[in-house]
Amino acid sequence: MSEAQRKTHAMGLLASRAVNGLPNFRIALLYAVERGYHVTDDGQLYGPHGLIHPLMCKGYPAFTANMPDKFRRRVMVHRLTAYQKYGEKMFEPGMEVRHRDGNKLNFRPDNILIGTRRDNVGDIPPDARKLMARKAVASRGRVIAERVRLAVELRNAGATWTQINRTFGLGPQGMQKALKRRGIAA
Repeated sequence: MSEAQRKTHAMGLLASRAVNGLPNFRIALLYAVERGYHVTDDGQLYGPHGLIHPLMCKGYPAFTANMPDKFRRRVMVHRLTAYQKYGEKMFEPGMEVRHRDGNKLNFRPDNILIGTRRDNVGDIPPDARKLMARKAVASRGRVIAERVRLAVELRNAGATWTQINRTFGLGPQGMQKALKRRGIAA
């Protein structure tokens, strides 16, 4: 897609708003490109008025761009770099922006890749992945234990099993089976 086609495409997308009339990240990104925001090969972020020092958003470098609807939208710098490098391919379903070296602060084009969620998780060093998995399992166990405790309290307060299962979004016998697995009399 040529630069002129990208600008036309961005303006066309701005005409069609996302939920509640607010543009989504894709529209904001395309408008930022149209306004002249770009990342150089050495990883410097430039806007229409020169060099920009990005702010941090959820652990990633980002910048805000003024939109034609008078709102300012946040654009993640790694997504801008990916768009410069891969174009529309980065918006395909299931695609994510990846950092080759795992460093969220490094948004140089040679460090940015696109791939699936599996590829992205595979970029995380094995030790860090194991730690994340352990934390997730521990967190899940606490949530389940809390739900079981609450279910027992509800039952003792006179709630029926049907009411309890609906409360937790479970099918018939759902909570009773969970209690039985834990050795708690239903």
